[in-house]
Amino acid sequence: MDIDSDWMQDLLETYRGARLIQSEWSFEEWDHDHCTVCGKTIDVGYGLAYCTEDEEDWFCRECFEKWRDAFGWVLVDKSQGEESEDDRQ
Repeated sequence: MDIDSDWMQDLLETYRGARLIQSEWSFEEWDHDHCTVCGKTIDVGYGLAYCTEDEEDWFCRECFEKWRDAFGWVLVDKSQGEESEDDRQ
């Protein structure tokens, strides 16, 4: 695990065990959002990204893959609110 700084460690700890859904970002109030970890722009053209169940915090694909196992992020099926097959193994 390569964490660049104490603030990043603290930030990631905030999301330990987070339940995330895979979703395409859609325009509601803003024209884009940013990855909570690295700041990458996530917008309509980005494609699939990951967000908290309340869709307040977003994570780019790269950060999701990099930090998922280390911080126990669980991928949830948005339509059913259940863990995905990948996370049951």
